[in-house]
Amino acid sequence: MVKRAIFYDDCRDASRLAAEWAQTTPARWTSEYSAPNFYYRTTMPAGIEICTLMSFIVVKDFEILLKVRSSILGGDIGVLIRKGRNISDAETGSILVHMSNIPDIAIYVYDGAYQVLGSAAHTMLANQWYWLRCRVIGNSFKAKSWLVGVAEPDWMLSVYMTRITLGGKMPSPLTIAFRSYSTVAATKDYSDIRITPIPRTGFP
Repeated sequence: MVKRAIFYDDCRDASRLAAEWAQTTPARWTSEYSAPNFYYRTTMPAGIEICTLMSFIVVKDFEILLKVRSSILGGDIGVLIRKGRNISDAETGSILVHMSNIPDIAIYVYDGAYQVLGSAAHTMLANQWYWLRCRVIGNSFKAKSWLVGVAEPDWMLSVYMTRITLGGKMPSPLTIAFRSYSTVAATKDYSDIRITPIPRTGFP
């Protein structure tokens, strides 16, 4: 059974973006509105941009649900799960769930380079909002994504890691970050971020 959310951000407060999140390049991040969504936007050149939730929450088993949108198909958009606690920790040991122009949805782990844990076919259109749901129970990770306004599908990906300590670092039980990669200048948007704990009663 999934409990009530322990964190929710509707992205309408730019001061919260500054106070509770830490960005690779803060000047590239803004709070925007386009009916019906408030959202956080990064206006970025080619490259990688990360925005880390700095509010520490001691939860090992959880779900994260959020909306994502990309202005282009080049590159990817997604979330880092169990990321290092600050910018200097970079991405070592992190679990990345993302959607890209391959097209696919994939789960990676980072240990000096990204290693694919699993992937599934998934088509993402530019300038369209998508839900992205990720579930973590112990070392088990699930993910799925779907266009906003259509029925939620079954899980697209389910992977299990036998080892979670990488690069000599153990990421926090729950530290979330937005991760955007682009091959050219683009905007990447995030909205309605919700984190919900899951009681340890067995794997769903």
